[in-house]
Amino acid sequence: MLALLGSSGLTEPNDDLLHALVDAIEYLREHGDAGREVKGHRDGYDTSCPGDPLYRWVEAGAERP
Repeated sequence: MLALLGSSGLTEPNDDLLHALVDAIEYLREHGDAGREVKGHRDGYDTSCPGDPLYRWVEAGAERP
């Protein structure tokens, strides 16, 4: 899954982006074999992805806004 945020311009995930991410997560769980856990790249690799603002949302449970 992909959410495009940068270090300038769009840096904070807005409600539309978060709703779209949750829609995609729910779809993958219903129609695929996605598990219950949501993680950011930094959970497995030495990177700052997905950025602090979006990662705070992931850590908080990736709930709808």
